[in-house]
Amino acid sequence: VRQAWLDTQRVYLNLQLTMADFVVCSNDRQRDAWMGMMSCLGLIPGAVYDRDNTLHALVDTAAYGIRPDAPVARGPVLKGLIPGIGPEDTVLLWNGGILKWYDPVTLIHAVTRLAPRHPRLKLLFLGTTYPVAGFDPGATLDEAFAVAQGSGLLGTQILFNDGWLPYDVSGQHMVEADIGVSAYYDNLETHFSYRTRLIDFLWAGTPIICTKGDVIAEMVERGGLGITVPERDVDAMEAAVERLVTDGAFAARCRQNIAALRPELEWERTLQPLVEFCRQDAVTGGRASIARGKWWRTPDLMSRTARYAAARTWERWQTLRSPTPAQR
Repeated sequence: VRQAWLDTQRVYLNLQLTMADFVVCSNDRQRDAWMGMMSCLGLIPGAVYDRDNTLHALVDTAAYGIRPDAPVARGPVLKGLIPGIGPEDTVLLWNGGILKWYDPVTLIHAVTRLAPRHPRLKLLFLGTTYPVAGFDPGATLDEAFAVAQGSGLLGTQILFNDGWLPYDVSGQHMVEADIGVSAYYDNLETHFSYRTRLIDFLWAGTPIICTKGDVIAEMVERGGLGITVPERDVDAMEAAVERLVTDGAFAARCRQNIAALRPELEWERTLQPLVEFCRQDAVTGGRASIARGKWWRTPDLMSRTARYAAARTWERWQTLRSPTPAQR
């Protein structure tokens, strides 16, 4: 089933890239991947390259931006209101769901070590379900809950919000939190990712602790927005949390650096390449793309591509139903 899904998705992506006049993505790593795929599909011939040898008019970044409203606290939503979190506590906030490509366990182990020295440190997981029907989050949440329970801190210093918070409400939680954290694995998904939960922390002005490996981690390191740690490294996670908890001057510098960076993350800035394409398209009457008039975009190709995708899916399904002895 997995192989059939991968085959079908690859054909579907190839079809989308073949039809596209303009491709947008979240970061330069993703842009390199799309340009590589388009090159292999023969979608970047010499004529296209000659019209724009940067290819920004064909593939460009239009990243997720920060919320347009200012990060202003409208009243307490965490401290003194959520059971287990006092008015004077330090809140370490995990924003978003606990999905199978995240690593909450390393963070829980680090907080368990810190708890005897910092009894006012509270870790709050903001989302325990995922608001998309049919989505498989994996067993990570169950594992995180079991590890927290085994630590003896569940309900006192390690807390799980039941359910999923509305967008505006979650923003108020981030504004009030002292530290934002996200831990994951340094793999291919991380290499290409652009984690919107971390962008939301930057909107809120919250210093970040995150795993190394993605472009936002590089942003955190380069801009002094918090601390990055190696994957699965409990010692490094413990040290990062303790520094942000105890070093007020460092935390204040992180907040100042985030405030200076925030204008670069506004939607008006991040979506400018897409806006410019649409503006040119309107002026030129639908001829803005350097890829307009693709000779390869024909009804016959579309039909053949669709038939190929269907045939491959059927072939894989038949293999699963009646595997050969070797496949068994």
